[in-house]
Amino acid sequence: MHQHRIARLKKASTQKLQQGKAAKKLTHNKSKHKSYSDWKTKNGERAEKNLLKTSHILAKRISNEKVVKPITHKKITLKNITTNLTSITIPKNSSLVKIAAQEITIAKKKLFTIPRELGIKATDKILLTGNNGVGKSVFLKKLYKQKIEGIFNKKLRVGYFDQNVASSISEGTVISSIMKTTMFDRSSTMQALGDLNLKEHINDKIATLSGGQLVCFNLAETLLGKYNLILLDEPTNFLDISSIEALENFINDYPFAIIIVSHDKKFISDINVKKWEIVHQQLLTPSYVHQNKNIDKENQIELLKFKLDKLMADPNVSIKEIQNISKQLKQLKSK
Repeated sequence: MHQHRIARLKKASTQKLQQGKAAKKLTHNKSKHKSYSDWKTKNGERAEKNLLKTSHILAKRISNEKVVKPITHKKITLKNITTNLTSITIPKNSSLVKIAAQEITIAKKKLFTIPRELGIKATDKILLTGNNGVGKSVFLKKLYKQKIEGIFNKKLRVGYFDQNVASSISEGTVISSIMKTTMFDRSSTMQALGDLNLKEHINDKIATLSGGQLVCFNLAETLLGKYNLILLDEPTNFLDISSIEALENFINDYPFAIIIVSHDKKFISDINVKKWEIVHQQLLTPSYVHQNKNIDKENQIELLKFKLDKLMADPNVSIKEIQNISKQLKQLKSK
């Protein structure tokens, strides 16, 4: 693909050069004939200069294309963190939050039920899915504000990104504001700003950023901030493909806990996460679903055993009926 691009540039450069020479020849010939006005001669000279200039620009682009190298990204780890982590670090298998079984409501209206206790550990990466309007964003906001029933670790520090909420507009520049809040070294911080297309705007005042740039700034603040749990509500909106890929790498490498809400199927497939799903007004986890399937299976086995005992005790029941129940019981046990 890269070679095709260079070939196209070379072809365009050659065409412009040939057009420039043709314009020069035409201008020279026309200047011999008095029937052509001076402005036509000058116009031909101007066209010649413009075409030759374009040819030189294209040639320069070709040389630049040859030296382009792929960007390598530093992996985000605890080694990239310069802040003292004592205040936010807990053992890997310890809980940041234990969420009690409860109903999640808004304006006294039930959105969904959490049927059993849920835990968020120090390095958990969780994807929260569900149809629009089921209450995913409400849940994140309540968790951020600790407005749900549960036990919260004293060291819990939560960062929250919501694309619909603008950060407080400060008087500072992008880089001065980010460097005050980031827990990562300058190199990693600049890498993240570049990934979010903010590197060319680091000296801009935050108040002058466009809407899309402000969203990216808010996301950068959340990702780089001094938190041990970050909540991301639809983080890929307003991001281009390269920025989304960089965000995927950041999430996979991030050394603390994350909960993400997203409908971006490609993004979801490329991040390593556990899955929580809101379905039929219940927040379910794979372990809960598996456990309940096992409970249903055990109940069915007990029911078939009960039926079989009754049939065996009935002298009027045919052997075929007993065989059918026995077969069902055997099949269920083998699953």
